[in-house]
Amino acid sequence: MKDKAYIDIHHHKQNVATIEFFTPKANSMSSSMLLELAHHITSISRDPSIKVIVLQSQGHVFCSGASFDELKTIKNNEDSKRFFSGFAKVILSMIHSPKFILAKVQGKAVGGGVGILSAADYVIAADTAQFRLSEMRIGIGPFVIEPAVSRRIGALMTQHMTYNPTLWFDAKWALAKGMIDETVPPEELSDRIDTKSTEIAQYSAQALAENKAMFLANTHHWEGLFEIRAAKSGQLLTQDYCQQFLNSN
Repeated sequence: MKDKAYIDIHHHKQNVATIEFFTPKANSMSSSMLLELAHHITSISRDPSIKVIVLQSQGHVFCSGASFDELKTIKNNEDSKRFFSGFAKVILSMIHSPKFILAKVQGKAVGGGVGILSAADYVIAADTAQFRLSEMRIGIGPFVIEPAVSRRIGALMTQHMTYNPTLWFDAKWALAKGMIDETVPPEELSDRIDTKSTEIAQYSAQALAENKAMFLANTHHWEGLFEIRAAKSGQLLTQDYCQQFLNSN
C-alpha cells in the first residue's frame, strides 16, 4: 500500500475503467482530493470507449468523510463552504455521468463517504462493511450529502442515521434499506466487482445512459440545493461547538 494520497485511473478490457483513491488517514478527503476525484469522474465520462466506472478505495476503510486536518484550518464561512462544495462536486459528477458507476465498499463508510457511495448506480459491499453519519456529533449535519442518501434509503432512515451519529449500521441493515445492492464475503468482493462490471459493460451504452437519466430525473435541482447546503455547513463549522470538537480530536 502506498503511504501518500493518490487517485489512480485504470482502463481495462470490456469497456471498464477503475478509479481508485487513497489517503493515509482512513481515506478521509481533503478539498483538493475531492476536486481531483470529481475531475477524473467527469473526464472518464467523456470517453466513448468506457461504459462502466468502478469507484473504489485502498485500505480497510472505504471513506471516512471529510479530512479533520483540513477542517481544523478553516476559520471563515467562505472557505468552509468551498470545502463542503467538494463533496457536492463529486456527487454531481457521478449523477451527471452517463456511465454506469459501480461502487466497491470494502469497509467502513462515514459521513461524506456514505454520500459518495449513495450517488453510485450500484453498490457492492463486503458483508463486514459498516456505515455511519457522524456529522451531528461534530456540530454540523449531512446537509450536502442528504439528497443522495435520502434517494437511497428515504428521508426517515436518513434522519434515523443523522440522530444516531455514534451508531454503526451494518451491511445487513444497509442492504435491507437500499443503501447497498449486494453483499459478499470480503474475500469474494473483488471477483464479484469484476463479474458485475463485465456484465454491465456488455449492455448498450445508449440504453445504460437513458436508464440512468430516467432513474435520476428528479435530481435536476440538486446543484442549487447543494450550494445552499454547503453554505449551511460552512456556517456551522465556524461556530464554537464545532471548533471545540475539532480542536479536541
